[in-house]
Amino acid sequence: MYFESDQDALLYKSVTSISTKLSKYLSAQEGNVLYSPLSISLALLLLLNGTSEQAESRDELLAYFSIEGDKCGQLAQLNSVISTSLKEYLSQSVGGTEDKEHTEFIVGNSLWGNHVLPSYADKIQRLFEAEGFPVPKNGKEVNDWIERKTNGHLKQFFEDDKRFSHNSVMLLNSVYFRGTWAKSFDPVHTRSGEFSTGKTQKVQTSMMHSDGKKWEYKETEKYQVLRLPYNEEKFSASIVLPREVLTFQEAESMMTQEEWDFVYLQRSMDREGSVVLPKFDLELSFQLKEGLEQFGVKKVFDRTVSGLNELSALPIEVKEIHHKCRIQVDETGSTASAATAILMVAFCLPPPPFRFECNRPFYFVIHTDRGIPLFVSYIQNPQ
Repeated sequence: MYFESDQDALLYKSVTSISTKLSKYLSAQEGNVLYSPLSISLALLLLLNGTSEQAESRDELLAYFSIEGDKCGQLAQLNSVISTSLKEYLSQSVGGTEDKEHTEFIVGNSLWGNHVLPSYADKIQRLFEAEGFPVPKNGKEVNDWIERKTNGHLKQFFEDDKRFSHNSVMLLNSVYFRGTWAKSFDPVHTRSGEFSTGKTQKVQTSMMHSDGKKWEYKETEKYQVLRLPYNEEKFSASIVLPREVLTFQEAESMMTQEEWDFVYLQRSMDREGSVVLPKFDLELSFQLKEGLEQFGVKKVFDRTVSGLNELSALPIEVKEIHHKCRIQVDETGSTASAATAILMVAFCLPPPPFRFECNRPFYFVIHTDRGIPLFVSYIQNPQ
């Protein structure tokens, strides 16, 4: 397998490893599946940077990224690789919203809360341009931020009236992509057609057609692969079509890491052919806490061992991880967006035991539960 640099290899290994784990976690799900490995990876990287060097939670999170070796060195390298790669893709692909032919790729990171160490906030701002905010007033404030970062594509991440406690801390990532096909589909040829949803079930849906063009195509005994490039050559979509009608669980079992390496990394020659592809607009959300615990990430969910000493001076633990994703595919291209929120709670340290010794004059008041004084005394001499 060829990579231009060790950094490229590390980035590919870490993000595809997380993608594989997410697929396994979601494999029992029926129907459509949708998630963003990049958004989840970036949110977890923000969390990873909050762990102390010797914390077991750092070991667990690095293992989730499939990173081994020196913990401090590997985290620094992962930070460098991801921040550098993002800046490269962002700088080459961000276009104005009015430029329909240009590819847009926008990544947003933010930190919400008050119980956060300034050194941590400064670090993730420097590495990942994370914005800082106080505890959100409600879910709408977070939703508005996500909508801005995704050009209005991803809405209602939280309920608008969701409340956050005063000791909440949240790490939030968003990813937005809009790309135009290098070879678009003519809407004139789009028509209704059959799509097999199961062994015997079929539905009618809107199918795009293209004939007489050359496409980058490859195949195995198990599946066919079609690569659809966008106008920005650094981005493309690959469609993996199993030769049989499979559930996601069956497809996930078939697609080993070696198979995905073949899909992502092995290029092929253009071949003339006909393509029929359904239009779709899909939006899904799920909770990720169990998905992390399933693969050994457990310490961050317990404040007594979370090891998030680089993030907050208070004991803090992860309570929830929310993920939501949307993707649209039509004749002109694709639009996709995702957001991942890691919700934490900081716990104030208990105050030291007090000593209350009435060895000097004091008030003694008897009153009702509504504060009505019944008897008031000031004890100057208890004798």
